Amino acid sequence: MDPLGIQKTEKRRRAELVKQINENFKLIEYYSYKQRYSRDIAEKAFLSDVLEDLKEDTSCMIADISN
Repeated sequence: MDPLGIQKTEKRRRAELVKQINENFKLIEYYSYKQRYSRDIAEKAFLSDVLEDLKEDTSCMIADISN
């Protein structure tokens, strides 16, 4: 593959990562709000786990895009 093709592929990959990171931030905001106002303890615990996973995934994506 020529260098230009590699650069285009890398740009496309980074653009997809940025898109996914933005979607994750929206989900984190939504689930944080939902967790804050939920009265169900089991739902709060579940949302806490979901938020933890989302934050971890997002930080890995940010680290990957930074390299």
